[in-house]
Amino acid sequence: ERGQAVSANDVFAASNTRAVLTRALLSQFENVDVLMLPSTQVWPFKVETEYPTEIAGRAMRTYHRWMEIMVPVSLTGLPAAGIPAGFDNRGLPAGLQMIGPPGSDDMLIKLSDAWSDAAGDLIKPPPLPAIDA
Repeated sequence: ERGQAVSANDVFAASNTRAVLTRALLSQFENVDVLMLPSTQVWPFKVETEYPTEIAGRAMRTYHRWMEIMVPVSLTGLPAAGIPAGFDNRGLPAGLQMIGPPGSDDMLIKLSDAWSDAAGDLIKPPPLPAIDA
């Protein structure tokens, strides 16, 4: 329903914004082979929580704001790979996203594999807590 209220001018403006974002990200590959970013702004949260409504005192107005670090890559269509980054003191996982230039899918897969080999125990899940029977 909300989409029906979007005008052709709105779509054109959004497309231009997306093109600016894409060019900005592509320009980064003049200096680096891969961009590495966190894959989320928060640690995993309780399953009962629909989504975080606040991060570091900043209100998240909509559902997708708590994971907006993933939006630029999704909008640009650049190849990306998610990799494990380790665990917090509760044993909950964190991840990174590796972003490459167009056509770098194979390189990202190889780099992900090399990361897994090099990171070793850093990315192995901690033992599960004992369950009392």
